[in-house]
Amino acid sequence: MSDWTDDLKDMMEYEFEVERESRFAIEPSNITDYAWVNHIIDTYDASGRARIRIKNGVPRLSLKVPLLSQDTTTTKVCIRIEFKPVDKKQEEDLLKIRQLILAEKGSQTVEKFGAPITKSDGTKTWVNRDSNGNWWIEADEGVSLTLPDAIKIIGIMKSSIKI
Repeated sequence: MSDWTDDLKDMMEYEFEVERESRFAIEPSNITDYAWVNHIIDTYDASGRARIRIKNGVPRLSLKVPLLSQDTTTTKVCIRIEFKPVDKKQEEDLLKIRQLILAEKGSQTVEKFGAPITKSDGTKTWVNRDSNGNWWIEADEGVSLTLPDAIKIIGIMKSSIKI
């Protein structure tokens, strides 16, 4: 007789959070100054609420539900549920979903790169850039953003969720 954990082995793992995030557009220093360790290919459905993210070669599915009443001028708030495959079959299923999304009018693919940096206060964060020429640093609401002098904040970027 198998124990109950055998029933869970085929289930996809997931993360859930109420995401309260500010995206600060930056003027970076030299691109070669960074160790680009994250490579991400995001494929979004036409609404921008569902995406298949391929992060360092592994797909995952994210669903975002905007909480527009909680947005501020600098912070985007949403419910984020992200499903992570636990085996090759689930990875293949997510790649099939990606192909279905790509076949739909209004889908979009954006390539992104991430590099870790140390903030002025000694904590770590990420510099991000994408295939559209955008550079940014994300910060959770209420988290201090003390950046090295080589990085200048030039504005706020907010995603445009289609209603």
